[in-house]
Amino acid sequence: MQKSVTGDPATLKEFSYAPILFVAPNDPGSMHRISAYIFIALLAIALPAAAFEMPIQPEPPFRTYTVSDGLNQRTVLATTQDQDGYLWVATFGGLNRFDGREFEGYTTLQGLRQNLIQALFVDTENRLWAGDAGGGLTVIEEGRVVRTYQPSGETRGVVRAITQIGQTLYVGSQPGGVQTLDLSDPDATLQPIPDTPSETLVLVVDNAGRILVISTEGMHRLSPDEGHRIELVDADITAVERTDSGVVYVGNQDGKIGILSGRQIDWFEQTYSDRVSGLTVRDEHIDWVFLEGQGMTRFGDASDLEWNSGATSATPAYDNEGGLWVPTRLGLLRYLGERFRHYAFI
Repeated sequence: MQKSVTGDPATLKEFSYAPILFVAPNDPGSMHRISAYIFIALLAIALPAAAFEMPIQPEPPFRTYTVSDGLNQRTVLATTQDQDGYLWVATFGGLNRFDGREFEGYTTLQGLRQNLIQALFVDTENRLWAGDAGGGLTVIEEGRVVRTYQPSGETRGVVRAITQIGQTLYVGSQPGGVQTLDLSDPDATLQPIPDTPSETLVLVVDNAGRILVISTEGMHRLSPDEGHRIELVDADITAVERTDSGVVYVGNQDGKIGILSGRQIDWFEQTYSDRVSGLTVRDEHIDWVFLEGQGMTRFGDASDLEWNSGATSATPAYDNEGGLWVPTRLGLLRYLGERFRHYAFI
């Protein structure tokens, strides 16, 4: 905390009275100077010490972790927390595991298939799956790399999203579309699903066991129980998130946010000024809204704050204590509480 700086009235009096000793005789201007010095001295005595205090700057509402804190590289691309409480951080330079005090680094030297990781997922067995920029996967179990998977065929796009239904892992790539991996077969390889959107960005499983696929073509619905039938829901949807109870929130390129129910979307009245690029949900409601080129804002806030127009959003994560961790280009940001309402990425 910044210390307050106060004036010392005794010191002020000393300097105020000193010139009186050097008043020239018969000098009318000297009397005016004497009066001024006496006034300053009396003012210093009369005013409370608080009058001399410098304003205390408020504590920043967030904490940013960077390379100096132990990150492999400052550009953070994804975060997630495993069932043991470790926070995993994907960067341009590999993975980091954070225990609340220190960052442990993972690179190709520790067995990663590639260092450029852009998607993280913890499966039902508490294994961490790291999707890389070359279309492959690295599996980490109990803190060590146990296996890697190569991309399927010619599919070597960046892995953007990973999710799971039963014993099947679903992997979304850009380009490359959606692929599957049979977790019950130790010899399984990644298999592409025909006709899925090539530029896949987000995968979310709905309450009916279908996968909502966000891509550059909008949002599609993928139905595993119907032979992986794919159908377009809305070409304008750019973001999707689901609550624990199954409520699905969506955002679109016009800055609208709504609730998806079957094929119908009930839009809220509030409209943002830019494309919705991401959402977070907490306690069954939307918590934060990410806007393309602006940053993040609390849902429901109407603000005229000038955000950083060059900002981009990335997938955040909540830890087990409800803390929000946001990947940014300059490090990993941890939200410290209710002390800010808007934040622009830099």
